[in-house]
Parts: sequence; structure tokens; C-alpha cells
Amino acid sequence: MYYFTYDPWIGKLLYLEDFYVIQAYQGLGIGAEMLKRLSQIAIRSHCYCMHFLVVIWNQVSIDYYTRREALDLSSEEGGICSGLTEKNSWIRQEKTER
Repeated sequence: MYYFTYDPWIGKLLYLEDFYVIQAYQGLGIGAEMLKRLSQIAIRSHCYCMHFLVVIWNQVSIDYYTRREALDLSSEEGGICSGLTEKNSWIRQEKTER
């Protein structure tokens, strides 16, 4: 599920919620294709970035996003951020603890 929101400091955002590929379909490129399509939606919608949450203990997901060129900005902003291009999107992953 995704929706648009607005941050007064950076502008329009695409917010990605509950992004998960079930285990039987992992490793088939489905997640990468979904992120690519969402990136295209964000670009066409003039979004500055894409936000999503991952719990801090979910290292598998954190590794997945950083392999896709996300930059870890958690020490500065509490999130992971990557550039908005046709190749990938501005992805910001805010780490949360449970």
C-alpha cells in the first residue's frame, strides 16, 4: 500500500507501507520490480522522496534496501535515503524500534 503525503521541509512524498514479498516468491525479482514501479509513480507525481518504515532489528530488510543503493542516514535523520532517478527513487527508510 502506498499514499502521498507532504513534509514541509522537503515537499511531496510517496509513503510505502507494509511492503513485503512472501517467502515463496522472494528472490524472483518481484520486490525489485515493485520498487521500480513505485519509483516511477513517485517521479511522475513529482515526489521528492519515498518513505518507508523498517524495524531496527530487521537486518534482512535493511540489507535489501541498502543493496538497492539506499544510503543509511539513520544517524542524521533516523532513516535511509537514496536518489530520485528513473533507476531508483528517493527512498527514505525510517528505522523504528519495537
